[in-house]
Amino acid sequence: MKTIVFFLILAISNISFAKESIPELDDKNLATFMRGMDKGCRDQALKNGLSEEKSNYVCNCSNKVLLDSFSRQDWSEMAFYGSNHLSYEAEKKLAPYAEKLGDCFKN
Repeated sequence: MKTIVFFLILAISNISFAKESIPELDDKNLATFMRGMDKGCRDQALKNGLSEEKSNYVCNCSNKVLLDSFSRQDWSEMAFYGSNHLSYEAEKKLAPYAEKLGDCFKN
């Protein structure tokens, strides 16, 4: 589980949304953030030794968990945390989904 949280935190930390507060993302910025997080997840998974097939599975599974669980405000907060390198806050936001995200590594 720590690995998927690590991948997701690394993925969001490279996406820039320079904001002083946490405004809700509009559709365009939400889509951009989600694409960036997906790419970051895959890049980090491959960099950490997962096969391309396993990387695709893990990241698709993780994306589904978050899409099914997160509200637009949750996504906005993750974008804010990532752009401000607030990995502790991002990890706290992901913590309630730790078990489901961890299950993504079991197959």
